[in-house]
Amino acid sequence: ASLPFPKSRSTCPPIGPREFLSGAPMLSNEAGLLETPRRMESSTTMDEMYLPLRTVIEELVQNSECGVMHMLDLLCIPAVEAALPLPEVTEDGADPVQLRLQQLQEAVEGSSLVDMVGSSVMARPIWGNDGSWTAQQPRVPTGLGMWLEQDVCYANFGGTMCPLPLLGYWDMTQCQDYWNDGPAYGNFRKKDTVKERTVALVTEILETQRNLRHYQDDEGFVAITDMCNLNTKLAELVFHQPYLVAQAVRSCQTGRVKLDSTCRALRLMTADEMITQAVEGHFRMRVSAAERNYEGGEALCDPVLVAELLADPLIARALAGEAAASSHDDVAASASGRAARLLEAVENVSELLELQWLQEDGTEDAGSAPLEVSCNITMRPTYELLLKPMETLLECEPRAVGFFEVDGEVPLQWLVDHPEMRHAFRNVGLMTTKASLLAARSALANTRRFAIASSGQSVQRTQRGRVARRTEPEEKQGRSLAFVSNKKIKPSCTMRGIPSHKDACSLRKLLAFYFQPFNLQHNRVLLSLVEDLRRSEATGKAGKKGPGSKGHLRSLGQRPIFRLQDICALPRVQRTFDRYTPEVASALLAAALQEPGATPVPVRIHHKREAHEPRGAWGLTDPMMELTYVPKLRFVESVDPTRPEVVALTACGPNADQPLAALPSNVCVVVSYSVSSDLSDASSPKAESLVQKLSETAGIGPENFSWETRQPKIFRQLSLHGPDVICLQGIQSVGFAQRCSENESDYGWFVDEAAPANHLAQLYQQLAQGNYGAFFAPTLKLPVSGDLCLGNVVFWKRSRYCLHRSQALGTAGACVELGSRQGGPPLVVCSAKSAAVYARDWADAATDEAIVSSFEDAQAALMDWMLEAVSDETQPLFCGDFGVDTRTLVQGLSSCPYSSTLPLAWKSAQASVLGEDAQATCLLADGSCRCSDIILHDTGLEALATFGPFRETPDLVEFFQTGYPSDHILQMALFVRRGM
Repeated sequence: ASLPFPKSRSTCPPIGPREFLSGAPMLSNEAGLLETPRRMESSTTMDEMYLPLRTVIEELVQNSECGVMHMLDLLCIPAVEAALPLPEVTEDGADPVQLRLQQLQEAVEGSSLVDMVGSSVMARPIWGNDGSWTAQQPRVPTGLGMWLEQDVCYANFGGTMCPLPLLGYWDMTQCQDYWNDGPAYGNFRKKDTVKERTVALVTEILETQRNLRHYQDDEGFVAITDMCNLNTKLAELVFHQPYLVAQAVRSCQTGRVKLDSTCRALRLMTADEMITQAVEGHFRMRVSAAERNYEGGEALCDPVLVAELLADPLIARALAGEAAASSHDDVAASASGRAARLLEAVENVSELLELQWLQEDGTEDAGSAPLEVSCNITMRPTYELLLKPMETLLECEPRAVGFFEVDGEVPLQWLVDHPEMRHAFRNVGLMTTKASLLAARSALANTRRFAIASSGQSVQRTQRGRVARRTEPEEKQGRSLAFVSNKKIKPSCTMRGIPSHKDACSLRKLLAFYFQPFNLQHNRVLLSLVEDLRRSEATGKAGKKGPGSKGHLRSLGQRPIFRLQDICALPRVQRTFDRYTPEVASALLAAALQEPGATPVPVRIHHKREAHEPRGAWGLTDPMMELTYVPKLRFVESVDPTRPEVVALTACGPNADQPLAALPSNVCVVVSYSVSSDLSDASSPKAESLVQKLSETAGIGPENFSWETRQPKIFRQLSLHGPDVICLQGIQSVGFAQRCSENESDYGWFVDEAAPANHLAQLYQQLAQGNYGAFFAPTLKLPVSGDLCLGNVVFWKRSRYCLHRSQALGTAGACVELGSRQGGPPLVVCSAKSAAVYARDWADAATDEAIVSSFEDAQAALMDWMLEAVSDETQPLFCGDFGVDTRTLVQGLSSCPYSSTLPLAWKSAQASVLGEDAQATCLLADGSCRCSDIILHDTGLEALATFGPFRETPDLVEFFQTGYPSDHILQMALFVRRGM
């Protein structure tokens, strides 16, 4: 009571952001302001003096409710008061309370178990060598991981990677509230999460609010939107987003609320449904526990005897609750009564389980034995559980229809990763990708409408029929259609006359994203528009009327101009403009580009008008936009742009579900790219020097080089033109071993979700949704990295090519032999980058002769493969990051002693089309560049098109600032077999 400070944490002054980030303790003075106390003078007996006090504080904080205690609360505890050293009253009359707080700070600063965070003491975690928490870890994370505002820190809790909370600028009361509502960390026992509170509130509403019966349909379901409209507390709890209620109910496996098949409405479960939910949960746990050993087949798990199910605590609780509610004494009195009630509920309700009666000798038939030992419950066959949603998805999903029309087959990886199928797999207890793929194959083996392709990784139609499509309202309404009231439906007005501020801000963000340099280069729609403008500009003549005199390309033909109908080809932009009448579209565009105080957008209104036209931006009837910068773009260059093969390469697909046009069967598109995974590894010599330099000179932080940031960009680059073959170099993998996605023994390795350092597997999972297979061969291990290694990989599109064989060519390359499935040229493809090239990348003085000689064995093996090829028309392709220019490489390879076995007239694809190679394909940290990324082909293939060079070669700093993920430039070539 004598303290001049408030004792409650809720009334303490808030702690500022600087104090949270610095960890400096802040104490209140008599004026209520925050100040930093003076430090006590150090002495030789400081540790001995504060040891009893430090021990008491550590024990109190670690045993507290949430692992956090305010310093003022600690002063009120008798044990702390008794352990405090005697304060010394100074001549200036310093307050003894300030000295006591200062002593608390000195004691905590010497502790290895607690930390100062603001004006409170927080328990410190104990980390293991593998980055996981030890068994003795305290209840809450350390202040460093907790108080950073921008960064995200992850910790391993019970085998699950969880993000630590980011609570910058919060006072201790807010922090404590978050812990009460947030996830459980370590031994800390949490209260209900927001999802659990949502389910509890929904259950309470359904039980208590009688007026809901006016909103029920024939089956007793109530629309979620009606519940949110009637209960403001529920609406605020889910941020006025009804779909969050559906997510919370779906994630709760033991609740009493049931969703309908469309997730639009819900109701309370019946007694049969409660019992069945407990029984199905028991089987899902069995499937999840055994799915690592699941090898496909009809049975996901073995049958379970009823007596064993009655021993399950959750099932016993459900039966006891039902007996208490219905006053059925026979259910609770005997095991036979409970078994009869369980069997009745499962038979009436469950779509997942079925009954299997047994005789005393174990054969199937009803016997005279008690019910608990005379009947098994088993899961239905896989095809009964999964086949219906699979067939519906393959027939009705627009993306699946696009796959069938372009490639003739749907990737199995895409089918398994679809949200609707993920829900179906979770419903039967399958959580891993490998087990889901095996179950999907088993289900598809029982249908006559679809079949697994010969590769085993895609689905084909067995008969051509009328393709079912979604109705127009579902396509346009999307998610909002799932939350339509059952009582009264009001059509929403989608045609507005005045642009809203929300839509203007949303459109501004979309324009800022699409027209960034990297996104403009790798957006199929925008790049095709720029290609059209470039061709039309080239056909016009200066000073004369014609396509080239309309000003569509300015600044010497380098700054394109886009019309409103052009950007509406982007689906997300189109959805924004669909809400307005055509007369208001120009006003919406003007409002988006003229938003005051907003982040600059890389486009602006093009102001070139005739004399009689209005001058205001809002008065434009056909507005045009131009870039605010001169982009450095690469275009597809070809020998003859009018050839149908070249036109199909650059053309867009018919809609957003088919973004790529179908290529002719006689061509082959090859991409080669050195992705430099070592930039994302701090132990790499390149990352150690380059990342530090760019961070200091250009402000490019290390987060820009993380694989999580780079992988989506690399995927966009690779999938821009839908190549048939992708050769990657410098890709990081786990384990120094060859890997092939077509081998059953390696397939589980490729789809393993728990491998954050496995860049190859993560990239494969994305490319597999486009129906690509992969073969990887390692080159060398990363320094101080254990199992991490760098190597080469070849991807191929399964719908156009099939794998005959694969092999590592020493440590310099990965080689595959591919047979065409559509009449194209059969290929022997090698993706190469040797250890000598890595040495040059890592500032080692490797000579050109040493680098060329490192590829001689790879070329010799490639020649042997050509002699042993399945087809006499097989053509070789040698792609990679060779570390030297084309002339040095070709001359060195032609003079090696193995070249006389099968002489190969190597040619660069870029030189075949453009007449010369690019001057820069690899950008160096010192500002220089070299040409080392090459696609070599023989005379049997004719190069029709390739990526041209940049108009101006960017330096490395500008390259990364623009958004490119690697220090190498991607290479692409379009081939056709000569004479075809």
